[in-house]
Amino acid sequence: MSTTKLQSLPEIPLPDAGAFAISPSGEFAVVCQTSSGKISIIDTRSGEILKTIFFPRQPTGVEFSRNGMFLYVVLDRHAIVEFFTSDWSESKRISWTEIWTKIVAGNDGGHVYAVSPRGIDELDVARLEIVRSFPYPELMNSSALKSGNLLCLVTLEKFIVFDVQSWGKKREQTIEGGHFVEIDPGRGRAFVGLNRKKIVEILNLESGDSLGSIPGDDFVQGVALTPSGSMAFVISHVGANMAVYDVDGEVKKIEDVSIGGDPRHVVVARDGARVYVTNGIALKVFEVS
Repeated sequence: MSTTKLQSLPEIPLPDAGAFAISPSGEFAVVCQTSSGKISIIDTRSGEILKTIFFPRQPTGVEFSRNGMFLYVVLDRHAIVEFFTSDWSESKRISWTEIWTKIVAGNDGGHVYAVSPRGIDELDVARLEIVRSFPYPELMNSSALKSGNLLCLVTLEKFIVFDVQSWGKKREQTIEGGHFVEIDPGRGRAFVGLNRKKIVEILNLESGDSLGSIPGDDFVQGVALTPSGSMAFVISHVGANMAVYDVDGEVKKIEDVSIGGDPRHVVVARDGARVYVTNGIALKVFEVS
């Protein structure tokens, strides 16, 4: 069992801090401040806010390209905007009228996948056009993550594994109260938040079989994994808490960490050295010791 503990580092005050992304290099954090209509770009080493970008519509999600050269920002029912990360200038934008859109970066840096209530769309950012679409009207309130060629999605009633190479559903299974999904690609596992059951269920990506579960509270907001897949960080509205679990084998709790505020999003840096959490008040930073 892991004995890893978290050390709290100075937090970065950010009113209405919500969805965010950490750059592949770990150098930058980009945080959506949705009600303020802006994003803040932060140097993770110094905690300094390098730049604030304002928009005419609310930014609801951000995603870096796999190579870290571009940042994609979803503006609610307005556009998907691409920025150069070298100077944070706008590169281009695609008109986008859907709500509740999740952006997932493709492997080649030139394509992104947009998951929205109308289905799945592959976008060629360079040509500013939709390349392929897969209608799936049940994807309301879905979240998605990419593992290799698989796009993993969850809705209130379904867990879906979608193959972006063959462009079709590989597998679909019924779940209860799906809220989010996090992928452990190395071990072929999906961590699916099921709020009706008040758990995070661990599923085998290939078969869909249950491999165990992490107990939750009334509303589990999200989960993030270390790169090795051995530890899970689970944030919950109840008690404004983050629970740390050893998920290397049998699920065991390591510790509880107070987050405060309204926990909204959790991300582990690609090297596993830090955990970041937004709570509507600040970006909180923890070092994995």
